Amino acid sequence: MFAALLLDPMLALIVLSALIIGATIPLAIAWTRILPEEPPPFDIARPDSLHMQKKMSYGFDYVPQLPALKRSRFSIVLLAGLTVCFALEFPGVPRYFGIHSISATILLHPRSWIGILPAVFFLTVPVLAVAHSFLKPNLLSVPLIASAVLVLLLWLLSTPLYTAFAGAS
Repeated sequence: MFAALLLDPMLALIVLSALIIGATIPLAIAWTRILPEEPPPFDIARPDSLHMQKKMSYGFDYVPQLPALKRSRFSIVLLAGLTVCFALEFPGVPRYFGIHSISATILLHPRSWIGILPAVFFLTVPVLAVAHSFLKPNLLSVPLIASAVLVLLLWLLSTPLYTAFAGAS
C-alpha cells in the first residue's frame, strides 16, 4: 500500500484511464458482434456457375472458404458477466463489498460468506471467459479474452491506483 502512495498521481490517473478505456473497447466490439449482420445495400448480380465464381476470386481456380464462426450462448452470458464486472469498477461505484472485505469476514459467521460471493463472482467470470474462449473458439473469443484480461487487471490494480490518485489531494 505504501508503494501506491509513492506513485505519481498523474501516472496513476493515466494508467487507470488506460485500463478503463482499454477494457471498454473489446467489450464494445463483442457487443457489436452479437448483432446480426445486415445484407449488402445493393444486390449485385453474381455469376451463376460455380466455375466462374472460382475464377473470379482473385484469379485462382480454388480459394478455400474459412468456416464461419458462430456465436455461443454461453459466451454471451460470459460477456454480460464481464460487462457487470466492468461496470461495478467505474469510479464512484461503492467498492467496499468486494475483494477488500474478504480477509476480514472469511470465517466470522456463516452469513459472512454471502459477502464473499460477489468477489468470487468478479474474479471467476474473467477466468472462466478466458478458459471458455480458448477451449471453444467462436466469434466472441478474441474480444472476450482481451476484455477479461483487462477487467481482471482493472479489478486487481484499481485499489492501489485510486489510493495513489487520492493521496495527492
